Amino acid sequence: MGGSRSRARVAAFVAVVAFIAASASVSGAAALNVTSLEETLSHSPERWTYWSNTQLTEFVQGMERGSPDRCKAYTIGESAMGQSLWVLSVTKVPGVIKPGRPEMSLEGVPAFLYVGNMHGDEPLGRQLMFYLAEELCAGAAEEPAVDRILSSGVVHLLFSLNPDGFDLKTRGNANGVDLNRNFPDAIKRKGNLTLLGTEEPESEAIARYAAQLGTTLVGATLLHEGALVVNYPLDGAVSGSKVRREANPSVDDALFRYLAQRYIDVQPELQRNRKPPTPRRPCRMVPIRRLTSPPFYLFAWFQPSFPPGRSKAACGTR
Repeated sequence: MGGSRSRARVAAFVAVVAFIAASASVSGAAALNVTSLEETLSHSPERWTYWSNTQLTEFVQGMERGSPDRCKAYTIGESAMGQSLWVLSVTKVPGVIKPGRPEMSLEGVPAFLYVGNMHGDEPLGRQLMFYLAEELCAGAAEEPAVDRILSSGVVHLLFSLNPDGFDLKTRGNANGVDLNRNFPDAIKRKGNLTLLGTEEPESEAIARYAAQLGTTLVGATLLHEGALVVNYPLDGAVSGSKVRREANPSVDDALFRYLAQRYIDVQPELQRNRKPPTPRRPCRMVPIRRLTSPPFYLFAWFQPSFPPGRSKAACGTR
């Protein structure tokens, strides 16, 4: 009974976090209560522009100074060019954040991780996370949903996994490596996700961070841009086939499908084109209102598979 209650609590926490983020992206300024937040956070840079890496550093440190009992700013490593990879952790669970002390007590507290800007030339998710951080750090007293999230778990915000690519305006990092293709392939390596030691520093940093969070990490989302699609694990045919499309659900497939549906339900743009993939257009990735059939076009993880003769660019895949 205790295990089922704990799992239900975790699922509810993940669902609320995902739904609030989805609602914020739909309603924009209204969902984030920008007017009142600007009055509270007048030190923030100009809104609705892309903030620099220097401004990112100033922002996360300012969030901690403004709410030291709720917000903790720290780095998980450095980029190829030595820039800090900043995380802002936010919670109202007693005892997790200790003002003035670097460590946090995360054991037994469910956590959700947002990762932005893995591709340097995809900065929108990174910028939206600034506004989400403002809402989490300063808006809990005004928003019951935010208070519910922070009172039951921790939200970790990794704004930019690729600050070098952001500066260079490139997809890859400073070494020209696509970080989204720089992780162990679970299918090719038969489930072995051990790092090889040849990964980029950004990839190693987030892998170490995920290991540090351990079982407290009950959900995560990576914010891309350039396509209207909801992706969830796992990608690629279990057989390793690059031709045959096969369902490859994770152990939490029901939860992922539920979260994907909740997101789609509040995203009008994801509901307009209901045409499914066809043999002549096998790359088409189009969400539908109800996930009632195997969503072959939704499976995605670190190593996307492509139909024969189709390149990544032709498929429009990240």
